[in-house]
Amino acid sequence: MNTTLRSALCCLLVLALGACAEETGPETTVVNAKVDGVPFTSQAVTNVHATSSLRFTAVQAATSDTIIIDMPKIQGTGSLVIGGKGGVVAEYRAPGKYFTSIDTINTVQGSVDVSQFDDKGAVGTFTFQIYQNKDFNGDIAVVNEGSFSIKF
Repeated sequence: MNTTLRSALCCLLVLALGACAEETGPETTVVNAKVDGVPFTSQAVTNVHATSSLRFTAVQAATSDTIIIDMPKIQGTGSLVIGGKGGVVAEYRAPGKYFTSIDTINTVQGSVDVSQFDDKGAVGTFTFQIYQNKDFNGDIAVVNEGSFSIKF
């Protein structure tokens, strides 16, 4: 009986400690993706965030390529539309090239899936097709397998 009582108390203590553990945010800040099949790994990421918005700029030092995603209306976790009327803007910049999802026609060009957004940080994935000019007459860049982990 004594052993059973001790075992039960130990189990309760372990459960209580687990329930009291503070939720943590991302350990680091990094953005990864593939741009036209070529790996992109950020060496520098800056962000501006507020209660319901996030804008991050990720730079790959070796090439100066940049990915920018601006999410002005985040309502917790979930999927956000890039381009069109979704409110989310994505940009990809490479030396001599500027691609943007801001368009004159309201088409869906990709999405951001936010799995964490709180006072500790933001985590999610993204994919988008982006055009060099607003009229869709320029080059197209495909950004896929994107992920972000941003510590606030």
